[in-house]
Amino acid sequence: MEAQRLIAELDSALAASTNLATAEEKQLFQKLTAALNVAVQGVDRDAIDYARDQLEKAAFPFAQRRMDSAIGNALKGTKIDEVL
Repeated sequence: MEAQRLIAELDSALAASTNLATAEEKQLFQKLTAALNVAVQGVDRDAIDYARDQLEKAAFPFAQRRMDSAIGNALKGTKIDEVL
């Protein structure tokens, strides 16, 4: 299920890059993950979609920081003319 995949991916990302998430974000992720887990136990598709969307929106800035960090690490020590 898509919701479970999202939760698993976020858990994995947090484990790999815990330093890139603030304490407040981690707390929010826990709250929204719990809400999504509750929603998927029911049959209300709108509630599931809403809970999933809320978690995705909350995680987006964290995902951006992870991407920026990965790009920065990949380019570390590389000269600009080597990239262009």
